[in-house]
Amino acid sequence: MRSHRALVNILFSPYNEKIMKIQFHKTDLTLLLLLTIPLILSSLTEASLGFTSTIFLAHLGPKVLGAGSLVIWFFATLMVIIWGLMTAVSVLISRHHGAGDTLKASRALHTALWLTLFLCLPLTLIVWNMAEILTWLGQSPHVVNLAKPYLHALAFGVLPDLSGLVCLQFLIGLGKTRVSLAFTLCWVPLNIFFNAILTFGLLGLPALGIGGLGLGATLSYWITTLGLLIYLLRHREFRHYFKNGHVIPAWQDFRQILAVGLPLGLMFFVEVGFFFILTLMMGFYGADALAANQVAVQSISLFAALMFPIAQGITVRMGHQLGAQDSPSAHRSAMAGITLAISVSLIFALIGWFVPELFVRLDFGSHAVLPPEILMHITHFLIWAGVFQLFESQRIALFGALRALKDTRFTLFTSILSFWGIGLGSGLLLRHLLGAQGYWAGFALGGMTGALLLWFRYAHQYHKYQKRIHAPSSISGSH
Repeated sequence: MRSHRALVNILFSPYNEKIMKIQFHKTDLTLLLLLTIPLILSSLTEASLGFTSTIFLAHLGPKVLGAGSLVIWFFATLMVIIWGLMTAVSVLISRHHGAGDTLKASRALHTALWLTLFLCLPLTLIVWNMAEILTWLGQSPHVVNLAKPYLHALAFGVLPDLSGLVCLQFLIGLGKTRVSLAFTLCWVPLNIFFNAILTFGLLGLPALGIGGLGLGATLSYWITTLGLLIYLLRHREFRHYFKNGHVIPAWQDFRQILAVGLPLGLMFFVEVGFFFILTLMMGFYGADALAANQVAVQSISLFAALMFPIAQGITVRMGHQLGAQDSPSAHRSAMAGITLAISVSLIFALIGWFVPELFVRLDFGSHAVLPPEILMHITHFLIWAGVFQLFESQRIALFGALRALKDTRFTLFTSILSFWGIGLGSGLLLRHLLGAQGYWAGFALGGMTGALLLWFRYAHQYHKYQKRIHAPSSISGSH
């Protein structure tokens, strides 16, 4: 106990040690759960779409599966930057909503919609010509030609995809996560339905093969986004946000979204890219290590599908409270969210440590019989994955809290340092001692580094925020 207090004093002095105490009310956790559960359900629902798309591609043959997987990977890597950028909408809307400033919230919404129009043309051209980009990167021309129909159909879905994302982030910023969930529950089944009938030629329609997946996604984007816009424009609770602040935004409005959102997009890109490199590294140890690595990465993916909604729930809840200048409540919400994230990560870690076959069945099926070498690798990887998740849960939750404080650049720095610096660097060293699992051990060490840095940063930023709102100038300026 004394060593723990000494560590806290070393890390967080001169900040008040009380800032770091995990204290919150039962109501704080309840309200956070009401906000977060719909986000988690939305995330899991969206994750099911990738699963069904892979099944459809597999039914078209292994070569088509390879081509489709290539498209899905590069499209996801490209769009994850944009997705991170647009999450700035929920951050800004939550702060303005908490402050009761409808005009600023409207202006942030319109700025984001204008930004999607500016980004739409270059992104559409990139997706349309992605086949040439893939060829330039050294991919097989035959595989790239198979992917072209998918890419060309998907290019026409960029505009509704981005516009729908902005509208959903707007709803999340207002705390209307159940409305956001409702539209996600409409979009995913619609996407799967169009994918099935257009890919395999059901209901008397021609079978378009891999191109049917791209066309199905595009149709579902257009239908859902148009439906969402009609709903928002007709609903009395939301339509005034579209009527106010409709002037063309100034550069400072765009700069505000870019300042908050661009580091988030780059952070997601850095982390997604790390898993790609990790997969390449595992390939040097053979097919067994590569297959086992996929099981561990799948567990991390499922874990992330729960963690990032929790982080966004923390951001929105704190944003409302910080907008109302209620910093003690915001801090309690952060601590409640961190406790929730750690609890979920502990469950995942215990499953990986003591019941690893659950993750094996998720990837290979319940009746699969795997060689002992693969099972040994899976066991070792999941041990380190569990350790990583315990630290990563804190990092992601703290990233949500810092995002509410509009601090996103430091989280980008910690992602680069913890994943590519400490994680990959120590993994390259530990592989000589532990073999393939050395990369996962380094991964866990990087996660610990990231969590510690963000604890320090949160203490600093919260202390700084409290000083600012209690400064004489801010008090006098409020009159």
